[in-house]
Amino acid sequence: MAKSRTDEQDWLSGAHNPSTLVWIIAVFAVSVQYGSFMYVNKMGPDGKDLANLIQDPINTVCTTASLVSIVIASIFVYRDIEQLVTRNMAILFYIFLIALSVAWSIHPDLTLRRSIGSILSILVAAYLAVRFGEKDRIKVLSLAFAISAIGSLLFVAAYPNYGIMQDGWRGVFEGKNYLGEIMAVAIFVELYLLVLGKWRPFWRLGLLSIYLTLLILSRSLTSLICSILYLAGTAVYIVGKRDKAAGLIVAITFGLPLLLLQLGLLYNADLLLSVFGKDPTLTGRTDLWLATLELIKQKPLLGWGYNATWVPTDTQTAAIWEEFGWRVPNAHSSYLDVALQLGLVGLGLLLTIIAIAWHRAQACCRRGVLPLGWFSLLFIVGALLFSISETGLGQNQNIYWLLLNVFSFSCGLSLASRGQYRDRLRRSRSSVAKFYYPKHSSQTEY
Repeated sequence: MAKSRTDEQDWLSGAHNPSTLVWIIAVFAVSVQYGSFMYVNKMGPDGKDLANLIQDPINTVCTTASLVSIVIASIFVYRDIEQLVTRNMAILFYIFLIALSVAWSIHPDLTLRRSIGSILSILVAAYLAVRFGEKDRIKVLSLAFAISAIGSLLFVAAYPNYGIMQDGWRGVFEGKNYLGEIMAVAIFVELYLLVLGKWRPFWRLGLLSIYLTLLILSRSLTSLICSILYLAGTAVYIVGKRDKAAGLIVAITFGLPLLLLQLGLLYNADLLLSVFGKDPTLTGRTDLWLATLELIKQKPLLGWGYNATWVPTDTQTAAIWEEFGWRVPNAHSSYLDVALQLGLVGLGLLLTIIAIAWHRAQACCRRGVLPLGWFSLLFIVGALLFSISETGLGQNQNIYWLLLNVFSFSCGLSLASRGQYRDRLRRSRSSVAKFYYPKHSSQTEY
């Protein structure tokens, strides 16, 4: 039995010993996906933003380099990626809808370019899932986040006028909310790695402290709530693994304040939001959501085209910008943005993809594929929460969308591998039974 368990672990562990070049390609691809190279080129020599935000040559070069390198790297595991993608038809339909939206997009050139970016996002997620084992996969993410976090500290030291805004730090990123988003996911990844490594090595606690510090300095409330969720979920897992009853008590302890918070929002949102220094409109989000819903009503079925909105040449966007007095970059809600770009069809596909990821994570928990199953569930909850007031899921070059697919693919592969392993073991035992007990093998169950 011990040997069988070892064989099963080998069967589920993924690729072994990726080369240094493979690690570099993977870390670079992940860094491009969450935009760590996107905004530095928008800064002038005096540390101030350049006026023209459309021209983004560094991002274009990095995205192209990432696409070329990941495509070449994927050639060596194309059979695995092909099998993976064919088992995720909802993702294929979503990408197909994105590419097809060029036909009705109000800016077909933008939709065409960004549809290629959406394919790249899924390819990077698939490559991470099939090329790396569970721990190495998370280490790739950790390396990418560490580079951005340390880079942000150095960048703020060199260019404080750019890296520090009036309402919070933004580091090397476009805004404080984006820094908060990346650091919240970095905290989740580091917690996952610490659990996998049984809280070794200790220097990872130092990285976790840096991420927490940058998150607090960003003053991003949504990301802070997500981070609290990740910390609480990790505590529940650690306690529950040793004692299920104690884990349930911890879960109730952390869950009850969240329930009271939700009830408070329903009863007196103005008072509760004022405690956190937020206005009742969530810094203008509620008014923006209403304006976005009006646009969705104009093209409810298929939308305006993937990533074709919120650009200066769009008359509807220009009107919203004039009304709100600033350049609104998105709807500040993943669900509204997907409905705006791809209509109710696209929103339905997105919700289907999320439901599949949730089902796989639950199946992993039931079948003992841990901690993958638990942390997948934890991340999905955080992604759903984050996407209420920020844009993430369904968009290319977004860390929440990338990781949702990574975890969905990884859970699917682990479940499939475990099923294949058991089938192989059953056939092996059946062959042994037929050899030793040929007359009774047909009545033997394993």
